Amino acid sequence: MSNRLLFILLLMLPGLLSAAVYKRIGPDGSVYYSDQPSDGGKAIELPESTVYTPPPIPERYKAFHAKSLEKKDEKAAGYTKVEIMSPTQDSTLRSNEGTLPVSLRIQPGLRQGDVIRLVMDGKTLPLKITSPSLALKNVDRGTHTLVAKIEDENGKTRISSASVSFTLRRESILFPNRRQRNPPAPGPKSL
Repeated sequence: MSNRLLFILLLMLPGLLSAAVYKRIGPDGSVYYSDQPSDGGKAIELPESTVYTPPPIPERYKAFHAKSLEKKDEKAAGYTKVEIMSPTQDSTLRSNEGTLPVSLRIQPGLRQGDVIRLVMDGKTLPLKITSPSLALKNVDRGTHTLVAKIEDENGKTRISSASVSFTLRRESILFPNRRQRNPPAPGPKSL
């Protein structure tokens, strides 16, 4: 029991190792430890504390450990999702000006230094985008595919979205019988 008490005292009082420890045996045979001298207490010497020093890591494991840390950092810094929210798959949009609103969901958010690149109909657009919402101007009529990629500062693709197919409808100025936007109200003609 006395060794157990000594062990607990050593754990609870870190400064105890540098101070003197006194042992006293009471009239009923109980053993008491203290950092203060008392009647009948005798100073005791404690053994040096045990310090574990691990052996050095062999060189062949250092490279392996460094690579595993790099992979962990890459995974922590990576993206889990990039998704095109607008336009939606197989949607039809109407815009006589050819304006196409594009909205993306990126998880986690876009990191500093990374850019969004859009690929329309297999051709990468020259835009380097830093906002998940934008409007493309002067898009031709017809059916198109759109893919969003996130690239780092070196131009390396980190993640790509699924391809979205949509149709953009525009009225043609060449079509002579196109509908008028505000047809005249029915009624008698004025002279």
